[in-house]
Amino acid sequence: MFPLLTLLIAEQVSTESILQEMVSQQALTRLSSPHFRSEEMTSYDRKSKPGGDMFANGDAGQFIRTETNEGRTEYVMADTKGPGAVVRVWSANPSGIIRFYFDGDSKPRLEQKMTDILSGKVSTFPEPFAYVAARGWNLYYPFPYAKSMKVTVEDLPGKEEHRGLYYHVGFRSYPQGTDIKPWQPEPMSNTAKFVQSELTASRRERVDSAPLIMLAKGKSETRTLSAAKGGVLTDLKIGVDPENEAATRHVILKITCDGEKCVEVPLSDFFLSAVPTDSFETFLMDKWHSKIEMPFKKMMEV
Repeated sequence: MFPLLTLLIAEQVSTESILQEMVSQQALTRLSSPHFRSEEMTSYDRKSKPGGDMFANGDAGQFIRTETNEGRTEYVMADTKGPGAVVRVWSANPSGIIRFYFDGDSKPRLEQKMTDILSGKVSTFPEPFAYVAARGWNLYYPFPYAKSMKVTVEDLPGKEEHRGLYYHVGFRSYPQGTDIKPWQPEPMSNTAKFVQSELTASRRERVDSAPLIMLAKGKSETRTLSAAKGGVLTDLKIGVDPENEAATRHVILKITCDGEKCVEVPLSDFFLSAVPTDSFETFLMDKWHSKIEMPFKKMMEV
């Protein structure tokens, strides 16, 4: 699955290293080192599979198995082997107690009410690492592990909320031999505080730059950027008349770097707004404005 990569691994994967990626524009333009696979375990309907009912839609209350740990009945949401890192947990209706078991430990290293940890109420994982938006409860925080990770949920006393639980557990799988520093339950680190500040500031402070291109009905425009020793486009802003936003799915954005076509996609889709009237903000992109770094050696055409 990861041929020869173990010979090239020199960097240690840690909570701090993955946190730094969250505010690194450069990280998006380069292959990760060490390499990893993005995977997830979810509450999808297990009947939905080739040879089964592909339209099965009972996507809640589906778990890998049920366990009894120290007298508790726990429902296993995720169980993965090998070096990796959980980087995202989501639920539409969090409930009960969530536990993280690292590297085969019999006792959980992290144990919290699911509603608290997915809404920013736990001091170690405040907003914007954890938050509620669009009826979804989210936790974006890295939990590296060296050998294995198991995530379970237990109902609160007198309740059976697990039956209708929707969930995702997103994680990275690294090659065998990757140097991993597992997460430890410690106070919020300086790295985490810095990343929190950067993510929060990005939502408050927007550079009021002039659009690179003004979109006009019935017209196409091209902007050419060139530099003898290469360059990086760091700010792509498109001027769109609010009255014409509905038409942006029919406008194609093309970006060519050094003669190679790199982007060809409907304008609204590139800016993560398939329904053009949507309004949102992220660290690297908001409506018609991208801060994703796009390097080129000699020339770029947009």
